[in-house]
Amino acid sequence: MSGPGLGLLPVTDGRGIIQVEVAGGGYDIGPVTHPLPALHRRWLPLARDVVAWSTHHAEQRGEQLHLTLGLNDLIFGNSRLILAAQLWFHQYLLVDYLRPYPDGDTVAAYRRELVSPRRVNALVIGDPSPVPNPNITRRKVEAAARSLGFTPVKSFVMPDGRTIWIWWREA
Repeated sequence: MSGPGLGLLPVTDGRGIIQVEVAGGGYDIGPVTHPLPALHRRWLPLARDVVAWSTHHAEQRGEQLHLTLGLNDLIFGNSRLILAAQLWFHQYLLVDYLRPYPDGDTVAAYRRELVSPRRVNALVIGDPSPVPNPNITRRKVEAAARSLGFTPVKSFVMPDGRTIWIWWREA
């Protein structure tokens, strides 16, 4: 759009970055002139709870936490966990995520990622998101984790009712 004396002006539909992200995650954002639904205020506190529990569990075991996401969720991702660690615990927490490439969505590929380049001790696996990623198969991630000595030790209910589990590697 062009305005007299102003030149070219961008025109948007009023959505901000967070609305675009939440809508892209498969959630209804409602009218852009209204706040997001209340459930979306609970994602960051969930990340705080996951970081708190994982950090405490690692400390109890005398381990350094190496947390990896074994799910691909547009809303509950590594950036929220990193932000929670910084906001509430004043620390930088490296959070990795399993990638189904370059080796593909296979148990062997996930096994390799869980041991190299850093040995993972905590893995988050959960119910698929509203916009599931067909490139990561939960069954294969769980099989890889089990084969390396991981067991589910703690569950959390996500704001949308799905469940995630923290799997821990027994040394």
